[in-house]
Amino acid sequence: MFIELSGMLKRRTFVSKKIAMCTFLIVLLFSANQVFAENYFKDGNVYGLGGGNVDSIDFADFDEDGYMDMIVCKTNNSVYLMKGNSDGTFDSSEIVASFSGRGIMAADFNNDGHMDFVYGSNAAGYNESYGNVFVYLGDGNGGFTRPSSVQGSSDISFPKSFAPADLNGDGILDLAVACYGSGSISGSLAIFIGNDDGLGKGDGTFTLTANITDDISYAQSVETADLDHDGDMDIVLHQYTDGIKIFENDGAGTFTSVQDVNCKMGVEIILVI
Repeated sequence: MFIELSGMLKRRTFVSKKIAMCTFLIVLLFSANQVFAENYFKDGNVYGLGGGNVDSIDFADFDEDGYMDMIVCKTNNSVYLMKGNSDGTFDSSEIVASFSGRGIMAADFNNDGHMDFVYGSNAAGYNESYGNVFVYLGDGNGGFTRPSSVQGSSDISFPKSFAPADLNGDGILDLAVACYGSGSISGSLAIFIGNDDGLGKGDGTFTLTANITDDISYAQSVETADLDHDGDMDIVLHQYTDGIKIFENDGAGTFTSVQDVNCKMGVEIILVI
């Protein structure tokens, strides 16, 4: 995967592993986004972000000016939008979400042609399980509507990574969410199905349909792909200490764990079919 910023390509480094269902790639180094974040946010105060840790970032053209913008998720205060310039730099940040969080992902969740984003709140005291997933719908000008938390997301703990995909074959984006867990609350793989707007398109809201906890701990990242080439999207879940779990989709958005893959701590997964 490459990210282009002012004509410069940032490349991820891969090592391949083979499993029974498919060949996929496991990233053994930090992802390009993580390296980019480390380089830009070393002092925690550039671009008006204030102190604290940058957990994750993603890129999309939120204001539709032809330049990539950056959405930044911090663990101790807010989510920031930094609008991109033609030379690969970014304007000063503006707060677009007021809860701290872990994990952020851009996608068009309501099929209106404008980029939206999803992130998970981990604000202490916001709710007892440290859950809540929020989808912010973009207006195409760099503005966002602030929604209520996604239905059922208070039942999960520390949502950390998101993979938007059509999991049940209805043509609407759904969400697979890696939940890290907190204290006595187990980590999990949460499945949120996108709701229909009545016209066969997603309306940007989701409903929790499954929260898989069996043999899952400290879920770190998640990706989707059609691993067994049967026409539906399967899931690969990376756990911080317990390796990778592969989940097979039955075509209707129900998942069964079919294989465990041992790997080193701290890897990040990207699938290449």
